[in-house]
Amino acid sequence: MNRTLIITGCIEPVKQNFLKILDVNERLEQYIESVEYYIKESLCEHIIFCENSDYKYDSSQLMELARENKKNFEWISFKGNQLLVQQRGKGIGEGEVIDYAISNSKFEIEQIEKVTGRLIIKNIQKIEKKLKSKTYINADVYIFHDGKSFDTRFYACSLDTYIKDISPSYRKSNDSDNKNIERLLYKKLADSKCTPGYPMFKGKSGGFGYEYEEKFFRTKCLNMLCELGLYNHYTIRRIVRKLLYLIDRKRVV
Repeated sequence: MNRTLIITGCIEPVKQNFLKILDVNERLEQYIESVEYYIKESLCEHIIFCENSDYKYDSSQLMELARENKKNFEWISFKGNQLLVQQRGKGIGEGEVIDYAISNSKFEIEQIEKVTGRLIIKNIQKIEKKLKSKTYINADVYIFHDGKSFDTRFYACSLDTYIKDISPSYRKSNDSDNKNIERLLYKKLADSKCTPGYPMFKGKSGGFGYEYEEKFFRTKCLNMLCELGLYNHYTIRRIVRKLLYLIDRKRVV
């Protein structure tokens, strides 16, 4: 399969709700670290970093790193609709980035892997080895406690699925009107498979400023659910999350 990894970013963002990390140098450093990691570790031969603040950066070193690792790499930067992002939130901005990357890439794209920039998936290869020509997206367990939302930090799908189902959802998203992209995708892609392994994220949340660090026992449990294909099962996931919460709480006490 011709699989392309799209790393989304915004190096110099406008002020908006639910965005804690605004320092340009900090964001740039984190994006570079992420891009370098995926060039070395991802199984995708085509890798695109696309950001919507039109930040000027010499990506020649990253291009050279890609050549050394037998990868094809593009750095795409453009000026997005900042006013719309301020009004409607991060979802509309991320969709704009992905749409622009697809439309302006020189690569022939058939299958997409999307990862939120500045985040590293430590077990990316193990997950990629098991991906097939299907839609993989995990239920969200962090933001919306009702469990009826999807985690948009990482997903994989065909270009056709993105164009038909995911891109229109991004364009409808509005954080201030309870039309979060996580909820919209849950409604549209409810029958999608979970990833064949639980993504072990490393990095800092741009929206909330906290470090992603899953505890070992919790990660083992969630990974088992993913490997069994049960992670997106609403009842099972809710029960396991509740048990893990109680275990963590008991340890603290």
